[in-house]
Amino acid sequence: MISEQLILSIRVWVRSLGGTCRVRVDKEENLRWLVERLSRNPAFAQLKQLDLNKSREKCLFHIPYSESGSLAGVEEALSNIPGVQLMTEPEFK
Repeated sequence: MISEQLILSIRVWVRSLGGTCRVRVDKEENLRWLVERLSRNPAFAQLKQLDLNKSREKCLFHIPYSESGSLAGVEEALSNIPGVQLMTEPEFK
């Protein structure tokens, strides 16, 4: 687990995919950290049930809009987490 004091910035890419939002980070440990922080928000509590072992190679997860509201809602929640840097450039492969 990443220490709160050691976090400088975690790069996060967000992309709308129809009825879901794909959230992607650059490292597996960042994925676990981000999901844990984001799931503290009541609107994203369902992320506590996310099976990260299936996503660990790609470092991504999906959030249904029915639960999060919209892409703007996901972006706002992510931007409110200290240490998260929302990326405006195209996501990495």
